[in-house]
Amino acid sequence: MGAKHQKNHTESEYLKLNKKIIGGVAIIVILMISLGVVFGTGYDKPHRTINITGSTTVLPISQRCAEEWTTTKNPDRNYPYYDEINVAGGGSGVGKKDLIDGNNDIADSSSPMKPEEYADAYANGVNPVEHVIALDGLSIAVHPTNGLTDISMAEIKAIYDGTITDWSELGQPAGTIVVYNRESSSGSFETFEKKVMDEEPIRADAIEKTSNGAMKQAVSGDPLGIAYIGIGYVDGTVKALTVDGIVASEDTVRAGKYPIARELYMYTDGTLAEQENTLVTDFINFVLSTQGQELVVEVGFISVHAL
Repeated sequence: MGAKHQKNHTESEYLKLNKKIIGGVAIIVILMISLGVVFGTGYDKPHRTINITGSTTVLPISQRCAEEWTTTKNPDRNYPYYDEINVAGGGSGVGKKDLIDGNNDIADSSSPMKPEEYADAYANGVNPVEHVIALDGLSIAVHPTNGLTDISMAEIKAIYDGTITDWSELGQPAGTIVVYNRESSSGSFETFEKKVMDEEPIRADAIEKTSNGAMKQAVSGDPLGIAYIGIGYVDGTVKALTVDGIVASEDTVRAGKYPIARELYMYTDGTLAEQENTLVTDFINFVLSTQGQELVVEVGFISVHAL
């Protein structure tokens, strides 16, 4: 009986100890949550999500700003660490179509919306609002070994319409020019078609690429190639030609001197003040802020206003 009594007593003490431990853990958890609410560690913040699709030119800007927003604790923002920003390319046409169909929150575009796109949007109950978030100079890129340094607007057009077909016609060693082009849904294509081609057709044998990155990669590996890419994609793997003697730079683009300059956009359904998802408003305001515009410059593009 003594042993049995001792065993029961031990089990009773064990259960009491377990209850104390469990209770203590519960108190700690409650205290942690309470401290989180008080000191803003995130327990009191909702999880906000937005989807951004569209232009591969604007893509690096959206990606870098999204990275900074979601990973950097900033006392000026109310939702550090709890926001999710999904960014994808696909081309300006894809981004605008997604906005019209209600499949994204922000459409990245390197060309303005067309009248027919606005009409489709209005018919679908969508009100596209334009936000200029950066400036760009569409650069004419060739292989680094190409001896050419400058090209005229007329020569670019002649290459792309098939009038000029060999580098010897431009004073370079003989070799058939390999022309790289973007797909028709690309905002870069729209800019090039309007500003360079005067909306005349591009030669049928031009090799189509689906992104700025693919255009750069193609011409960086092809000594006979030529392509057009956003200024933010120009690096040591390609050579950017001056156009009519003008280099694509912040000064020439901002002053309107570079002939293939353009604005870069984000489109929303409605004004920022009308957004139900406050992350849409907060994110675009961040992109347009001094910090956001510094990130625009960091990835190689030109800020809307001089910093």
